[in-house]
Amino acid sequence: MKNYGGELFCRVCFLGVLLTAKSIFAGPIAFETTSRAINIDNTMTTAEIQSAFDAVGRYIPDDVVITFQFADGTYTLNNALVLDGFYGGGEIII
Repeated sequence: MKNYGGELFCRVCFLGVLLTAKSIFAGPIAFETTSRAINIDNTMTTAEIQSAFDAVGRYIPDDVVITFQFADGTYTLNNALVLDGFYGGGEIII
């Protein structure tokens, strides 16, 4: 995982992916204000999952946790899923 000045921690949890970014807000970038879970279901298309990823603010304060909850099952992806553009750098590619 790349790190450009800020810190991006990614832990793959048994139930999903936990993201926390530590940075200082310094510009017009969408940010998360409250912790939340985003549920991903194995019936979703690659485009629908990518859309859920794209809806996440790219600045996540220390006290905010975004959890991607992947339901049990088999996922068939037509393209890579990309979660990038965070303030402070970093990306996740599935």
